[in-house]
Amino acid sequence: QTLVTPRRTAAPGGASQVRDCSSSPGAHAGASRTQRRRMASGATATEEHGRPIVAWATDAHGICEVRLQRQHARNAVHDAAYEGWMEALRAAEADSAVKVVLLTGEGKFFCTGADLEAGFDPSVGPLKSRHGSLHDPVGRFMSAVIRFPKPIVAAVNGPAVGVGCTVLPHCDIVIAADSTYFWCPFTDLCVTPEFCSSVTFPEILGPSLANELLLFGARMSPSQALAAGFVSAVLPAGDDFVDKVKARLKPALAAHNAGRSLQLFKRLQKDDAHIARMEGIHRREMALLDLRCIGPDSESKQALSQRFAAAKAKAAAKTKAKL
Repeated sequence: QTLVTPRRTAAPGGASQVRDCSSSPGAHAGASRTQRRRMASGATATEEHGRPIVAWATDAHGICEVRLQRQHARNAVHDAAYEGWMEALRAAEADSAVKVVLLTGEGKFFCTGADLEAGFDPSVGPLKSRHGSLHDPVGRFMSAVIRFPKPIVAAVNGPAVGVGCTVLPHCDIVIAADSTYFWCPFTDLCVTPEFCSSVTFPEILGPSLANELLLFGARMSPSQALAAGFVSAVLPAGDDFVDKVKARLKPALAAHNAGRSLQLFKRLQKDDAHIARMEGIHRREMALLDLRCIGPDSESKQALSQRFAAAKAKAAAKTKAKL
């Protein structure tokens, strides 16, 4: 399904506001009246290059596709992207028509981790809230995913790097395109594993393969991920990849009460004890990350400063080349 961008109206200060257009005449041309009633769409108010950073739409089968739309940045993420993801999750949780959330990226990349070209203040490191990364958009997004009650399916349409990789164990189904790879370059940035990956990766992959990824920055191929149980299927990459993923889900969603049943089944696997355990790991990892990033001699801050300077120079060179 093509995601429908909501109509936008000017707001004070020049920002734009989102208005749901799922019930507007012609919003879903070609769909039946029943389908139009059950389809909803939304997008973040924050835009880049005239397009929302995150957009979402729910189809007649109850699949809410949440798409990261930063193709110009290889779907790297910054604060606004994390806020957009959280906004989409809140909308999907509140919508009774949504049975499953499907996360994907626009173009050839799923998510390539933190966008160092988006900005980095060397005086404070990567922290935004000054109260620790747990309270930054990235930390709050991780908590939102851990606690999300409806099934999440990741349609990994391309490379999954950093948080684009560590989010996957928290998804209930992960299906990858054969063009992707999985990479966590934490050591290269002098940072520590996040999003509970210090525990979820060894539990899924085994300690040896997990340490190759987390400690030594190895890239995992789709075939390795499939053999290790990190993903459940590998499909051919292409413009129809997400449609193929949805086709695998639709038979199970046909039942009238499928949405409620899926939530109950997920609750059996991820009960209060599981959520509490994941949030405890998340807090410990974020606390360690803060220690690595705070202070004038922080190795992480120095590494990120160097990366930001390199990214800034690269962006300047690109701009100059266009002149």
